[in-house]
Amino acid sequence: MKRRWRLLLDLKVRSKLFIVMAVLVSFMAGVFFSISHGYLENLFREYATAAQQANADQWERLLSYYYRLNGYTWTGVGDYVNGIFNQTTGEAKELRPEYLVVFDANNHPMFFAGDPNIHVSAAQLARGRVPITVDGNVVGSFWIQDSSSEGLRQVEQTVLHSMTTATFLGTIITVIVALLSGAWLARRMTMPLQ
Repeated sequence: MKRRWRLLLDLKVRSKLFIVMAVLVSFMAGVFFSISHGYLENLFREYATAAQQANADQWERLLSYYYRLNGYTWTGVGDYVNGIFNQTTGEAKELRPEYLVVFDANNHPMFFAGDPNIHVSAAQLARGRVPITVDGNVVGSFWIQDSSSEGLRQVEQTVLHSMTTATFLGTIITVIVALLSGAWLARRMTMPLQ
């Protein structure tokens, strides 16, 4: 009878110890997964934003240069931008956006270039404009959508999916190993009770 009672006590203590370890390990695995996934997602967003900002900065410099060089007017800006588009080598080739609209200071569109199959709403055009500044004054703005940002989004989705899968599998394997180790440790710790 005493032996059975001790065995029952040993199993209860062992089970409670194992449950506590299982909850702790599972909680820590969830925290690790959330932090690593959030960090990677944030890192890619920052990278994509920096790439888009660099392209927008470059276009802002080109357009403000044209405005100053052209006698502080937007006349002929379409020929200037098309000239940049027609360059097939070097940096200019990489600058070619999927969609570009240049506005004057009164928000009138002065130039448009882009894929006619892409639908851009007025709300999108109003939201994402980049101001063009010359001598400290805003002389116009532009809205740009480049193909590289779409490529970056696809890369982001692919890498995040791969990293999520790898992190999830790694977390599951870690939890299983930790629980097996916890079961062994709980058994070793409760052996003296027998």
